[in-house]
This record gives sequence, structure tokens and C-alpha cells, in this order.
Amino acid sequence: MFFRGKKGTEKPIEIFVALFVILAVALLMLRLFQTQITDQQQELDQFQRESKLQNLKQEAITHCQTQCSRASSDGCSLRSLAQLCISYGSDRIRPPDFLDLNLDGTMNMDTGLLVGVGVCEDEVPCHALISTCCGHNINAVSCKNFLLQYWAQQGNNEQEIGCLVQNTVRRGTCEPLAQTWYEQAGYDELAAQCG
Repeated sequence: MFFRGKKGTEKPIEIFVALFVILAVALLMLRLFQTQITDQQQELDQFQRESKLQNLKQEAITHCQTQCSRASSDGCSLRSLAQLCISYGSDRIRPPDFLDLNLDGTMNMDTGLLVGVGVCEDEVPCHALISTCCGHNINAVSCKNFLLQYWAQQGNNEQEIGCLVQNTVRRGTCEPLAQTWYEQAGYDELAAQCG
């Protein structure tokens, strides 16, 4: 009778241990499943961010190409090329969206778009998004030359040109001590002439 009672009490313990093992395995499987879901969600979020960036970037490029088409329709005049040079693809993007060129989720500076030269993501100029228009290379330096020629043709002196640069050519608000296309092309020196 003594052995019989012991055998009966071992059965619930075995059942409890088996249930505990099943519960532990179920929790482990649930954690693995949750990790997979989290990983897949992160991949999906990354894909959505990249897709949104591509759409925003294409919208900005289309805006700049439209500005180039307007210049072509105007006979590629110095005025229309100067207008292209003070056009910003980022103007087509509505806040809170912005051209997150480096996909870091913050509006700051990117150095990949112009290969090593900084571009503030809040002010992305057309010359950073398109490279040619009307048979001319379009970049920060050529745009500076178009602007200087156009404004000088309009009878502006150095101080007035400096003020025009200060009021129309926008650097952006990223890392004030970092060098961007604006400083590299010498726009800051021109703007400093504004008295």
C-alpha cells in the first residue's frame, strides 16, 4: 500500500513537469515568432522609407526638370538659367516630409548626393538633382556664374549682388560649421559683400 501511494503522487509531478516543459517550449517558440515578426516589420519599414524617399526624390527631380524645360522654352536665356539655379527641388516637398537623402530619419546634411560635398536636406537645390540643362553643366559653380552674369547684366553692383545672393541662394540649416556646396562654390563670400 505504501508503494501504491508513492506511485500516485509521482504522476501529478510528472504531469506538472511535462506541462512546464511544454510551456517553456511554447514561450520559446512565441519569442522566436515575435523576433521574426519584428525583423520583418523593420525590413518593411525600411522598404517603405526607401520607397517614400524615391518618390519624394523623383518629385523633386521632376520639378527641376520642369524648370529646365522652362529654360529651354525661353531659348536657354541667361535669365531662365539663373532662375533654374535658384530653384530648389525640396520646395516641392511638404513638411513634415523632407528629402532624407541618407535615410537616417533626421533632417541634416548628406554628402552622398554630390560625392563628398554637403547638401542640407531641407534645401536641396536643383543643381544637385540634375546635371545638365540647355547643353550646360549644371552645378554650384556654373550656377554661381550664371547668377553673377545675369545680375551684372541687370546693372547690379557687387554689394547688390551680394544681397541678391544672401536673399535668393539658400544654403540650408544643417551643421553650420560643415562645408556644403554653398561654401565650396564661394556663395558665402559673395553674400558677405552685402552691406
